[in-house]
Amino acid sequence: REGQGFILAYSITSRSTFDRLEVFHQSVRRAKRGNPILLLVGNKCDRPLAREVSREEGAVLARQFGCDFFETSAKTGLNVERVFTALVRALRPTKAISAGPESAKDVKKKKCIIL
Repeated sequence: REGQGFILAYSITSRSTFDRLEVFHQSVRRAKRGNPILLLVGNKCDRPLAREVSREEGAVLARQFGCDFFETSAKTGLNVERVFTALVRALRPTKAISAGPESAKDVKKKKCIIL
């Protein structure tokens, strides 16, 4: 509930993970109300022979969700950094820039959680 940006990930080698994305998408929308920043990520693109979800299906779903789409490989590192860079860039405009230095108490409250 505290998150600002969300990565909805599935395995391109598992149709069931792709099919469950709508449930996760709705959960994020309900919890965040409004338009949270989302990225859709199809992982395991290093396994093309085991592919069950086409790249086009991922792109279509991303358009429906109104978010960017990437295919990645956690194994080889392909596009992983690009995904996180895109998320940070999308989040930047949503953060207010404070004029003064942050107190140590404020810094301790901030978190980055990757699930």
